[in-house]
Amino acid sequence: MSGWIVGFVFGVRFAAASYLVWYVGAIIAAGSVGALIATGLINLLGVDTQWAIAIFAVVGAVLAAFIALAFALPVYMVIVSTAMAEATAAVAGVMLIFNQMELVHLRYGAAWALIEESWFWGSCGWSWPRSASAAK
Repeated sequence: MSGWIVGFVFGVRFAAASYLVWYVGAIIAAGSVGALIATGLINLLGVDTQWAIAIFAVVGAVLAAFIALAFALPVYMVIVSTAMAEATAAVAGVMLIFNQMELVHLRYGAAWALIEESWFWGSCGWSWPRSASAAK
């Protein structure tokens, strides 16, 4: 009987640790998206100073991580990022079938750039994540 109790206690501990690691990873992912958005906005304004871009990246990361933590958004962060990755893979697969891209482009992450290059493939890529997130 004591083996069952010890197994249950360790199982609960490891499950809690696993969830904590997942949640922290999702918060870090939200922070990286915030940094990406902040640096994109500051570059849009024409700021070229590296320290200013770094400060905006840190502020954006902290702000996005706080918003994700305060509103319990990590689940939605994972859903949206997974939908975007799946849409990119699906469109890249169709582009491979129609010889619009070569297999070597998938190795270096160039698939996303090739998809955005064309209005047709870009519209296909943006419609699938919306339908996938609506179905969930």
